[in-house]
Amino acid sequence: MSTIRRFLERLKLVRSEVVDDSKVVFAPDDPVIILLGESGVGKSLFVRTLSKAAGITVTHDLCPNTKNASVVKCELVLTDGSEKRTVLVVDMPPKDCPGYMTEVRRINNKFSNNPVAILYLYKLTQNRADKKEFPHKPSSLMMCKERKESLFLATTMRDGISEDVRQRREKTHDLAQSMWKQVWSDHFKNAGEDLPTNLKEAFKYENSQESALAIVQAILANLRT
Repeated sequence: MSTIRRFLERLKLVRSEVVDDSKVVFAPDDPVIILLGESGVGKSLFVRTLSKAAGITVTHDLCPNTKNASVVKCELVLTDGSEKRTVLVVDMPPKDCPGYMTEVRRINNKFSNNPVAILYLYKLTQNRADKKEFPHKPSSLMMCKERKESLFLATTMRDGISEDVRQRREKTHDLAQSMWKQVWSDHFKNAGEDLPTNLKEAFKYENSQESALAIVQAILANLRT
């Protein structure tokens, strides 16, 4: 996303681990990135690709792989070594999973004092942005503390369709703006009301650690503003 502020330096991963959030106390200034999205959209794959952490499984079963929220602690550093940062990435179950809202409330309470961003993953192999595919409004509102500036969208499964189809489906007015205006309808009562920059565009996740780190980097830069 060229229009979103980001660090000029590149981030690299130093260390990562899956942690038991029921037993660990996290620093209140550690940023938290919560992954939301339908089953099979690639949330667990994103976390595993980003962190290379052991203990994250990705399956191709018909049933959801993630049934409870899992927290991965990533220690990142700018490539020049000038700054280190701990980032907590939360892999949430899909909204149709039993106990979903219980997990939402638990994670919300756990990180109530942390800066939080929501990264919603949307698979481009989906023919159209069906209303049922939109982010779950109560959980989005609750976990990002009702800050529109903390919501982000990334497209996944981009290699599953042709380039011309990718470009058509990633058009701003077809995907990002229509999706978020649906979620934030109470905040955008007038059809012409503009969206914050972070809601106008979608990150493009390319199934690589470099791509995942670039997305995290842009989110962190935006949380700083």
